[in-house]
Amino acid sequence: MWGFLALANSAGAASVAADLAETNIDVITDVESMGNYEVIPEADIFDIEYWSLEQAKLGKSSEKPLQRQIAAITGGGSGIGAACANAFAAAGAVVVVLDRDKEAAQNVASSVGGLGLACDVTDSDSVSNAFDAICERFGGLDLLVSNAGAAWQGKIGEVDEDTLRESFELNFFAHQSVAKAAVRIMKAQGTGGCLLFNTSKQAINPGPDFGPYGLPKAATLFLMKQYALEYDQHSPHSIKCGEC
Repeated sequence: MWGFLALANSAGAASVAADLAETNIDVITDVESMGNYEVIPEADIFDIEYWSLEQAKLGKSSEKPLQRQIAAITGGGSGIGAACANAFAAAGAVVVVLDRDKEAAQNVASSVGGLGLACDVTDSDSVSNAFDAICERFGGLDLLVSNAGAAWQGKIGEVDEDTLRESFELNFFAHQSVAKAAVRIMKAQGTGGCLLFNTSKQAINPGPDFGPYGLPKAATLFLMKQYALEYDQHSPHSIKCGEC
C-alpha cells in the first residue's frame, strides 16, 4: 500500500478521516503481526452505521453556504480583513489569512481554524510564494478578498510624486498582483471562483485631501470591472468578480 486519499466536506473533516484511517492501518498491522485480522460481519457494520442515535446526530448537521470553499483574504491580520475572515469562516469556508505581519495573520487564522501566512502584496515574489503555499496545503483556491490597503492623504495639486506612487503600489498594483495569482489557480482547477475587491467609497465619492488614496482606488474599481468582463463567461464555472 502506497497511501490513501481522505475525502470529506471540509479540510478539518478530511483530516479526521485520515487520522482514523492511519489508526486502522496501525491496528491491522499490529494484529497481523500476532495472528489474523478479521472484519466483523457485514450485518454488524450496518447496525453500527445506521444506529438510530448516530443517524440523529448526522441529521442535525447541515452544510453551510461556503462549505468546501477555500477563501484567501489579504490584509486579514486586522480591521476589515479580520472581520472578513470571521464572516467567511462562519459561512463554512476554509480561510487563509494573508498579511505582511505574519504573527497577526496567524492570530486571526487560529481564531477561525484557518491558515495564516506572511504576504507582502506589493512584492510579486511574496504573492507567488503565498499562493503556491495555499495550493500546496489545500489544493486550490475558490475565493479571494483583495482587501489590503492604506490611506495616504494630501491635496492632489501639492502631494509629492513618491507618496502618490506608493499609494498606487498598494491600492492598485497589489490588487492586480493578487488577482492575477488567484485567476491563474482558478483557471487551472476549472471549477470557477470569485474575486472581491475592497475599493472604498472614495473610488466613487471622493473627499477632500484624500486624492492620493482615492485615485488608485478608482483604478481598482475599473480593474474589477475589467476582470468581470474578461473572465466571467456566464457559465456554471465562471470566475465572478465583485466589490466589497
